[in-house]
Amino acid sequence: MNSILGDCVELAKQMVSIPSVSGSESRLAAFLQNQLATCRGCDCSIDGWASLIALFPGKNKRLLLFDGHIDTVDADASLWSSDPFTGSVRDGKLYGRGSSDMKGALAAMISAAALLVDEKGELPGSGIVVCGTAGEELFEGFTLGKIVTALHSAGYSVEGVIIGEASKRRLMYGQRGRVEIELTTIGKSAHSSSPEAGVNAVDAMVGLLSSLDEMDVPVDPVLGPGIGVVTDILSSPYPGASVLPAQCRVTIDRRTLPGETGSSVLSRYREHIAAFERNEPKYKVEVRIAKGSYLGSDGKKEEIEKAPPAWLLSEDDPFRRTISAVLSKAGVLEGEGTYRFCTNGSWSCGVAGIPTLGFGPGREECAHINDEYLEIEELCKAVKGYDAIMRWWSGVS
Repeated sequence: MNSILGDCVELAKQMVSIPSVSGSESRLAAFLQNQLATCRGCDCSIDGWASLIALFPGKNKRLLLFDGHIDTVDADASLWSSDPFTGSVRDGKLYGRGSSDMKGALAAMISAAALLVDEKGELPGSGIVVCGTAGEELFEGFTLGKIVTALHSAGYSVEGVIIGEASKRRLMYGQRGRVEIELTTIGKSAHSSSPEAGVNAVDAMVGLLSSLDEMDVPVDPVLGPGIGVVTDILSSPYPGASVLPAQCRVTIDRRTLPGETGSSVLSRYREHIAAFERNEPKYKVEVRIAKGSYLGSDGKKEEIEKAPPAWLLSEDDPFRRTISAVLSKAGVLEGEGTYRFCTNGSWSCGVAGIPTLGFGPGREECAHINDEYLEIEELCKAVKGYDAIMRWWSGVS
C-alpha cells in the first residue's frame, strides 16, 4: 500500500493542493485512483461524471457506501491569508479550499478503508465502497445516484450510506431539501415617460412577492420551517433605458420538508399565483422549477431539475441506532442532529430510500468561507470513527 494512504493528514493536504472547482474534478479523481492502485483488494475506477469509485469487496454483494464529494466552490486568493489551493498546516489546522468541505472527510474515509484491507485482506463479510463524487456543489445527489445505479446494475446492493459532510462528529439523521422556484412576471413595454401605456413587470413582481407573505409556511417538528427566500432578481430589458421592463424574474430558494416534492411545492405556488392574477388581472405570471445542465467528463450532458428532496431517519431506525452505538463505543460521537443544508443524501435517502446518515469532521460554518480550515484532531478522530463503522459492517473484529 502507498504510505500516503495510511497518513490521512498528508493525503488531505495533497488533495487540497489539487484544485477541483465544480466541473474540473478529473485531475483529483485521477490522483486518488493512482494512489489507490497500490492498495490491495481495491477495485478503483472513475466514471463518466469524473466521480471516483473505490470498491473494497467482501464475501457477499452487500455494500455500505461512504460518500465525500471532490468538487469545491471557487476561491479568491486575494481574500485569503495563504494560497487556498496549497494545503498548509499551522496551529493544528489544515487550511485550504475544500479542507472542511469536504476533502478532509474523504481522505479520512480512504485512509480508514485502505488501512483496514491492508490489515485484513479481503473483507470477511459485506463490502465497502468509498466514493469521491463530482458536482455536488451544483446538483446535490445527481452523481451519487449515477454511482449507486451502476453498482446495482453490477449486482451489488447498497444498503446504507454514510455522508462525510462536516458535522463536528455529530451523527446527522436528516436535512431539509430545496426547490428553486422561478417566477416571471410578464408586462408590456412603454416609454417611462408614459407608464400608463404599458404594464410594469417590476411593479407586478413587487406585488406578487408581497402577497407571498400570506402563504402558509409548513413546519416539521424536527427539521423546522419550509422557508422560501428570494435569492436573485432580474428585469428585462436590463439595463433599462427610459423603458418599462417587460419581464421580471425572481428565483426563490424554498426549503422543503419530508413528504414534499418539487411538484407539490410547484402546485402550491400555482394556486397562489392564480388567486393573485384574479385580484390583479393586468398582471401575468409564469412559474416553474429551475433546471440546470450538467456536462460529464466524457461529454455526456443532462438537464437536471433543481429539487433535491428532504430526508429524515426516525429515532428508532435500526441503522441510525446501530451506527450511533458503534461511534459511541469508539469514543468519537459528539451527539446527534440534522444538517441545515442539502447533501448527497437527498438522492440516497430522499429519492432511493437507502438509510443514510451524516458523520464528518469539522464545522458546517467553515464551508465556503475565506481561510477555510479543518482541525487536525477532528480529521484523526474521523478516521477512527469510519474505521469503527467499517469494521462493524464488514465483520472484522
